[in-house]
Amino acid sequence: MGDNPTSVDKAIWGLRASETFLRLPLPDRFVIAAPSAPTDSDGVNCTFAILAGDAVLYSNDSGKCTVGLQGQTSAGASKKNLKIKVKNANKDKVAIQFGAWAESTSITLKAYGSIPGNPTAFDRSMVREAVSLEIWRQIRRDTPSDPGQLTPWYARLNATTTLFQSPLCSCDCWPVNVYLQTPSDPQPVFYGCYMLRSDNSNQTYLIDDQNPSHYLLQPQHGSDAIWTDKGQLNTSVWEFSSPAKPDTSVPGRLIDWFASCLQDPGKWLLYRDYLNLASWLDYIIHIEVVGSFDSTLNNVILKSYTGTQTSGLWEIDSYDLDESLGVKWNEPNGAAPGTTGWASDGATVFKQMRDQFQDQIRARYAYLRRSGTLSGTTFRSVLQNYARFRADDLAADWALYGTNPIASYPYLTHWYDGRLAWLDTQWGYSA
Repeated sequence: MGDNPTSVDKAIWGLRASETFLRLPLPDRFVIAAPSAPTDSDGVNCTFAILAGDAVLYSNDSGKCTVGLQGQTSAGASKKNLKIKVKNANKDKVAIQFGAWAESTSITLKAYGSIPGNPTAFDRSMVREAVSLEIWRQIRRDTPSDPGQLTPWYARLNATTTLFQSPLCSCDCWPVNVYLQTPSDPQPVFYGCYMLRSDNSNQTYLIDDQNPSHYLLQPQHGSDAIWTDKGQLNTSVWEFSSPAKPDTSVPGRLIDWFASCLQDPGKWLLYRDYLNLASWLDYIIHIEVVGSFDSTLNNVILKSYTGTQTSGLWEIDSYDLDESLGVKWNEPNGAAPGTTGWASDGATVFKQMRDQFQDQIRARYAYLRRSGTLSGTTFRSVLQNYARFRADDLAADWALYGTNPIASYPYLTHWYDGRLAWLDTQWGYSA
């Protein structure tokens, strides 16, 4: 080897040209070289490197990768989400697995920028989504009958899905800095603080899209009618990720039942035929705790592992939670925890469910408060894990893209303490 390093170099380059899977630790920097900053989802060709400290974890100069904008509102935002589509020199997609996350052939970098002309104070701390999603996972894991699990026992019996990585049943995020170099730059230039976000894949939810009973779907900015009008399942309002050939009559059975409950509240007594109730009550508790007002008609993950036209239990998961912890639409200084109101009032079905199962919700909330899962101490621990941006880097990001009064970490902790105090009063909890 020492006498002929060129052969090793050629072998390594050959591997890089044909590699289609990489397992990497969580990084802290991305360095992207492109002819210009991207302006649309199609993006521009790029080369890029992923680093942790001074160590280069991976670099790709195949010339086949692209970097574009990601997300529905990113194009109009002051700071734009990015998505890198990874390909090797053979034009094959390259799947990357960061830590214990599910593998993905694209890399999502979330920006959390403001929208010009919109007075909302958006998440310029950039950690709200990460913190809120981890709180969701901790709530779901804190179940005495099945401790530490995010999925029900019957989901874990499937021979195919149990080969997947441990499911997060949500996205996860990790703080990184992004540098961009265009032809006019002598070296890479700081482009901003970003959150690397895991892919929202079927695998993340232990879902097998070849299983006709495995349903995973999400509404896209729907109206209150999405929970009572099964006809909307045949429109672009609902996006199906599984199964590969969905039958809308399967979730239609759930929607019909919800509609009947709103007509006759006594129908809620049939919940055992339709719901994994623990999932739905935990969901209501969670969106109230973090004050997520975008979590009843848009950022909702609906799933079933047992769905058929005549039977099956349905569950729900949290997703996309940057509008939380004081972020509320058209609130320029954030929404105070005590005057924020009920997040679950955003859809009639959720409001009525909260009313119908208030005794169970109060008992579950009290349990989570006593266990410490819902506490200021736990929140601060979660925040500390994700709030890893250096103060100088945050200052540089805010200088480029702006900040607001709710961007500080003390604001987040004080807001959460105040929200728990408000919910303690509403749900009758005392230590």
